[in-house]
Amino acid sequence: MSPSHVLGISIILPVRNPPALRQFLREVNDPSSPNYRRVLTPQQSAEQFSPTAQQYQAVAEFLESKGIVVTRTWPNRLLIDARATAAQIQGAFHTPIGLYELAARGTFFAPEREPTVSVNLPIWHVGGLSNYAIPRPAILQAQSGPAPTLTGSGPNGYYIGSDLRAA
Repeated sequence: MSPSHVLGISIILPVRNPPALRQFLREVNDPSSPNYRRVLTPQQSAEQFSPTAQQYQAVAEFLESKGIVVTRTWPNRLLIDARATAAQIQGAFHTPIGLYELAARGTFFAPEREPTVSVNLPIWHVGGLSNYAIPRPAILQAQSGPAPTLTGSGPNGYYIGSDLRAA
């Protein structure tokens, strides 16, 4: 890839205390738990399960020290959006980004190996380093089993706009 090519990337940070998060999610879905259907505010969620503000700031400062422009930060402290040239990204994450050719798919770019940093930072994943997408069928297959009984006036009993107006 051309070293001057600009990419938009997303730095994803890991949740803090995954066992506590898993336990909370079990309790939220357990009718016998006092936390059943308890909803956390975004601030409560960030306080309990997101990286600390200091860790988040350290990642942002690391990016900026490598010439990577932080374009957006998020209140939950799990994501940092940024923009940089391929050369800056390759230098910061120690992985060359190559151009690859597939006969059936054309050209795409991707890193040669998993990105790493030389300092101890809570980085879980770097998104945007590849534009390869696995093809998926556009038409979904109907699931097997008995068809639901629908009473709409559309094909196969599905509801259409006139059904909603009539209701």
